[in-house]
Amino acid sequence: MKKLNFNNVTFGLLILFGVIGVAVSFILSVEIVDVLKNKDYIPTCSINKVFDCLSVMKSKEATVFGFPNPFLGLAAYSAVVFTGASFFFGARMNKWYFLLFNIGAGLAFIFSYWLLFSSVFNIGTLCPYCIASCFAATNIFFATVLYNSKEGYFGQVVKKFLIDKKYSIPIIVAWYVAVIAIVTLHFVS
Repeated sequence: MKKLNFNNVTFGLLILFGVIGVAVSFILSVEIVDVLKNKDYIPTCSINKVFDCLSVMKSKEATVFGFPNPFLGLAAYSAVVFTGASFFFGARMNKWYFLLFNIGAGLAFIFSYWLLFSSVFNIGTLCPYCIASCFAATNIFFATVLYNSKEGYFGQVVKKFLIDKKYSIPIIVAWYVAVIAIVTLHFVS
């Protein structure tokens, strides 16, 4: 059996999670336009008191940069798909491209979790599409960190810790368990 190529897996993950991000950003963009056109419109993702996109859409956090956040997601996730596809099909760049890409992925990761925790603790509801976007941003960030670590762009100590000793998987799993626990405990208690 042929061993999977780490780079192709990484770029495939960027494509996959970029497409997920574009899809949920597009759906949310359409939903926001419908809400703006019709004040009585109920978004498809407003399911109950816990999953209430309308409350999230009407919050100040929904337009951090003066326009709906999903519009930013459309552009950012499209760039991720383009990058993943370009490299998957053979394009090559130097390490600075990937380090800058990692900074962008890191900013998206931070922004996504700020929005998630604002939704949980300030607004008091969740948006399923926003959760999917946060999931996509998280996986894009982790895939990019692992790629840069494997390539040695963060130094040999990081490469040894995350790649050679394979501590990356427990760290990623611990991250998801912690986030799910925090969100679940907030709504259960």
